Amino acid sequence: CHLLERLEFALSGLEDAKRAVSSAECEARNARIGFDRVVGWASAAEVVADRRAAGLPVWTLQPAGLDEVRRRLDSERPPRLIDVRNAAERAGGVIPGSLGVSLGDLAGWGRGAPREQALVVQCHTGTRSVIGASVLRAAGCTDVTPMTGGYDAWTAAGLPVVPPSTR
Repeated sequence: CHLLERLEFALSGLEDAKRAVSSAECEARNARIGFDRVVGWASAAEVVADRRAAGLPVWTLQPAGLDEVRRRLDSERPPRLIDVRNAAERAGGVIPGSLGVSLGDLAGWGRGAPREQALVVQCHTGTRSVIGASVLRAAGCTDVTPMTGGYDAWTAAGLPVVPPSTR
C-alpha cells in the first residue's frame, strides 16, 4: 500500500498570510491532486501544535524558484532533480537530468535515497512538489527543496526539455 493511498486527512493553512482556507476549498485542492477520499481536515496550526505536544518533529520546507533551481543545478555539487509527475505527463518531455519517480512511489524511493545528495522535487506547476518534498522528508531525506512553478515555469522560460528516458 502506497503512503499516498492511505492519506485521508488534509491540512488547511493560511494563504496570503490573511485568509484561512475553508474545508470546501481544502477538499477541492486535494481533489485536483488526486486525494478524493478526505475524511477529515485540520488546520496546519492544529497539526503543528499536536505534533509538538506529542514530542514529534516539525519541519519546514523552503521552496526554490526557477532561477535558484537553475543556479543549484549548474553548481559544482548539483542536487538530484526528482520529477514527481505521472508517466503520461512525463511523456511530453522532461527536464534534462531529472529522475521520474511518481508521487505514489516516492516514499519507497526516498527510504533508499542517498543521504549525502541534496534533492529538488519538481512537478508540473509546483503543487505536488511540496507534497513530494514532504514525503521525502518523512522518509528520512534531510536536504529536500520543492521547486515552485515546476515544468511549466521551465518551459515558459524557453529552457530545454528532452524525451523521457526509456531505461
